[in-house]
Amino acid sequence: MLNRLNLIITILIVAALPIIVIFGFLLFRGQLPFLKTANQKTEIVYWGLWEEEVIKPVLDDFQKINPNISVTYSRKFKEDYFSLLKNKINSKDGPDIFWFNSSWFPLFRGSLSSVPRSVYSKEEYEKVFYPVTEQLLLNSEYKGIPIELSNLVLVANTKYLRNAKFTSPPTSWLELRYQYTPSLTVWSKGRVTRSAVALGTSSNVNNAAAILATLMMQEGVKFTSDGKVTFDKSETFDGNNLGADALTFYTSFAGNNGTWNETFPDSITTFKKGLVAMIFLTSEELKTLVDEKSLLFTVSPVPQVPTKKKVVFGTFWANGVNNSSEQKAASWELAKFLSKKEVLEKVFTNEQRIQGLGRPYPRADMKEKLSSDKFFAAVVNQGELTQSWYLDEDSAEGSLNLPMVKIFKDTIDNVIRTSSAVGALHSSAGEAQKLLDSVTGVQPNQN
Repeated sequence: MLNRLNLIITILIVAALPIIVIFGFLLFRGQLPFLKTANQKTEIVYWGLWEEEVIKPVLDDFQKINPNISVTYSRKFKEDYFSLLKNKINSKDGPDIFWFNSSWFPLFRGSLSSVPRSVYSKEEYEKVFYPVTEQLLLNSEYKGIPIELSNLVLVANTKYLRNAKFTSPPTSWLELRYQYTPSLTVWSKGRVTRSAVALGTSSNVNNAAAILATLMMQEGVKFTSDGKVTFDKSETFDGNNLGADALTFYTSFAGNNGTWNETFPDSITTFKKGLVAMIFLTSEELKTLVDEKSLLFTVSPVPQVPTKKKVVFGTFWANGVNNSSEQKAASWELAKFLSKKEVLEKVFTNEQRIQGLGRPYPRADMKEKLSSDKFFAAVVNQGELTQSWYLDEDSAEGSLNLPMVKIFKDTIDNVIRTSSAVGALHSSAGEAQKLLDSVTGVQPNQN
């Protein structure tokens, strides 16, 4: 009997030995959940596009204030960022907090945690940030915190304006088309040798789709309704198609009697060479002109239609928190910290020192800080007018935005070839609907 008892005890000890060893190891490493103390750190992983030199001093400040939170920042590159992020999020192995473009929102909405009321209440959020952030609203909850404001601006060669007796860039499209364009276009032997403005074509106009979208939005075109694409259906009371009007106006700048044609290189290159007087850029693209010391230019808001709705197209980058993260509270603490006024100013200064330009502040209550800035005054002065859709050709996202940009560019080409704006618009609306239907989870934002 005694031998049998000893045998049982021996078996139990042998069976328990691995558990005792593992327990001792975890105890030594401090990894037992019920033994965690306030001194142990919460670790979060943050992905973004900032250079290390831009964000590291800011993260150091955050960790001094929050010594129990450790942040590992991983700098990514725009060219492959979307696919890398999407794959990691889908495999439940993504970062805790990450950059995403507002035009990607339909593709990530199920993976984004809602902004807690302890970070920003809905009322406070809408008071602090520009209205375009409604792009991130789902079921009355915001799904990210913007890190910038970005929209289209008009860049004009100051010398060419002055030589043509213009004291400032045009503020209306009619001025641009019928006063500035004839005066600034230079002809030689029946061909345009210097264009007034890069508009009218698709392949060599930077932001062609966004410019066309701006014109359509200003005309009052409704892009979607009840989940259906409708930008081909907006009409005046007498049946005039508003989208077709915008499309016809855009393409009027090209062709035999226009000021722009496909023989020019892309509009940014053409502007740098002094072969075009005016171009349209996003606020981020203004960085391409920083080093052009001999080029005198002014940055102004996009023209408007005086009797119509004032609108400009824009998208923006935001910080989002992974819905699968086990460290949501700490991640939102970081996102909130990065949206503070003094932190945004420090990031702006760091980025300006390294890249030549920072990013316009996303907070409407910081507008005055850039209201006299050579590059960004126009951006913030249009902040309240900014609207968006899935037409960001710079964020390198190939499942929704780039295909939609191609649809809009094809529409421009079809009008140039066939002169039927209404028909081209109907065709592109059908293609846009197919695209949205094919992308899982996309429910078109109302515009």
